[in-house]
Amino acid sequence: MHNLIKAIRLHAGLNQQEFAKKLEVSFATVNRWENTKAAPNKLAKTKLYEFCKENNIPVAEMTLQRIHHEAASLNVKDDRIILYHGSKSGIRGKIAPISREKCDFGAGFYMGTEPMQPLTLICDFKKSRFYIVSIKLNGLAKLEIPADLEWAM
Repeated sequence: MHNLIKAIRLHAGLNQQEFAKKLEVSFATVNRWENTKAAPNKLAKTKLYEFCKENNIPVAEMTLQRIHHEAASLNVKDDRIILYHGSKSGIRGKIAPISREKCDFGAGFYMGTEPMQPLTLICDFKKSRFYIVSIKLNGLAKLEIPADLEWAM
């Protein structure tokens, strides 16, 4: 979040003091957000959203650009693919049924080949986490299910 806040501020061409004034928070608050010492609360996030909306700041595109940059840095080999996973409460330890109270890793629609798929499903959860994973395709067992209405129900 701290990188996104700084990117929003820089996109608007503001220093931290000016940005703080626009959001009606203190300079110290913006500084703490950008230096990972604090995170915006719900009210501040609403103000950030409104600021971006009013100033035509492309937050979704900025977020996707950062995600794609991070994924590219993984240097994935030809026998692997990148998947994006969203978790409502995060994964603890190794990925396994015991890594969460209710394991959703790879289940349902929390995972996809495009980042927006899981992001849109977890964005409103306070403890949500977003993961970029590399999966080896060789020997991967898969089950193909036709996407029809009966399956969806």
